[in-house]
Amino acid sequence: MFPRLKNANSRRDFLATACLAAIPAIPALAGALLRADDPSRRNSAAPPTKGNLRSLPFNPEGPFDVRLRPVAGRVDYFRQTQFMQAFDRFGRPNFIRHSEAYARREEFQKEGVQDKWHRVTWKFANEELQDGLEQRLTAQVYPYSKNFSHESPVTGGAWDLKIDVQSLPHTLDAFGFLQHPFDVQYIFYLVSEKWTGIEKLKQIGDTVTAGVEPKTLGDLWFTRPTFEFYFDPAVRYWSGEYRLTLSLAGLTKIDKEWCARLDFDCIVPERMTIRMGSRPETRHIHAYTMGDIAVSLETNCLLRCFWNHFIIDGNEEIPTTPRMMDAAPGLSIWRRKVLLERVSEERFGSAEPKVPA
Repeated sequence: MFPRLKNANSRRDFLATACLAAIPAIPALAGALLRADDPSRRNSAAPPTKGNLRSLPFNPEGPFDVRLRPVAGRVDYFRQTQFMQAFDRFGRPNFIRHSEAYARREEFQKEGVQDKWHRVTWKFANEELQDGLEQRLTAQVYPYSKNFSHESPVTGGAWDLKIDVQSLPHTLDAFGFLQHPFDVQYIFYLVSEKWTGIEKLKQIGDTVTAGVEPKTLGDLWFTRPTFEFYFDPAVRYWSGEYRLTLSLAGLTKIDKEWCARLDFDCIVPERMTIRMGSRPETRHIHAYTMGDIAVSLETNCLLRCFWNHFIIDGNEEIPTTPRMMDAAPGLSIWRRKVLLERVSEERFGSAEPKVPA
C-alpha cells in the first residue's frame, strides 16, 4: 500500500456503495478480497520523519483539499493492469486472466456545460487467459482497443459514461476489453464530490460515508440503462443496501508529488433479471471492494488507485450447462485486482503489447 505519514483513525466496519464494479455485467467481471501487496508502490518515496516536517510545502496537520480539480487541456497518461481469478467450490483457482492497457486521458470543457469532462483514449489492451494451474490457454491484443475512446464528467456519477459499445463486436472478448473503461469510470466515481462527501475530508483520520439504506428501497424493481450489448431488453434491477466509506488515511509521495492517500471500502448486494439468450435469469450478486487512491496535493489530480474486489454471483435457477468458471452449477466466485497508475508520456509512447508467441 502507499506509505503513510500518519496513521488514520480506526476503520469502520466493512461498508459499501453502488459502483460500476457491481454493474449488470458482474457475471463477466471478478473481484478481490485480500489486500495483496502492490510491487509498483515500493518505489514511492518514504514519508518524512518527525524531524523534517517543517520542510514540507504544506501543513502536515491540514486542513487538506483532496477534491479533484480538472483543468481544460490537461493531459495525463495511464497504465492499467487487471488480474482475475475464478474459484471452484473448494477455493482452488480454476480460471485466471491477466490484462494490461495504456490510455491517454484529456480534460476538456463542453460547450454549455459547467462541469469539466474527460476523454479516455486507449492505445492498446491485451489479455492472457490461463487455467487453474497457470498454463496459458489463449493470449491476444484486442484489435478494437486501438484508439477506442469514451467520455464522462470528471466528477460525475457512475452512469454518466458515454461509450459506443455498438462499435464493438458482440462477443465476450469485446466485453473483456470493456472492463478497462468500466474500471476507470468506477475509480473516478469513488472520488466524485457529487455524492461521496469527499469535501469533508480535511485532516488525516477524517472519514465520510455515502450510500442508501435498505429501508429506503423496499422491494421495488426498476429498469435502468445498461452498457451490455448482448442484453435485450435493458436489465431489470433491484439494489439492496449500498454504502461507501472513504477515509483520508495519510500522505505519500509519488513521482515527486505529495499526495493524499485515501482508503475506501464498499459492499454492494444486488439482484437483477437479465436476458441471456432466449430466457431471463435472476441473479444475486454480493460484491466487496477495497483499496487506496492517491490524489496530488499539488495539482489535485488522481495519480494512482489500487483496489481489490471479491464477487459472489449466483443464479436462482441452476443452468442446464454450467460455465467453465462456475464454482458449482449456477454459482461463481471471483477475485480481482486492478491497478491504475499515471505514467510519463515517454513511457506511454514506448509501450507495446506483451503477448507471448
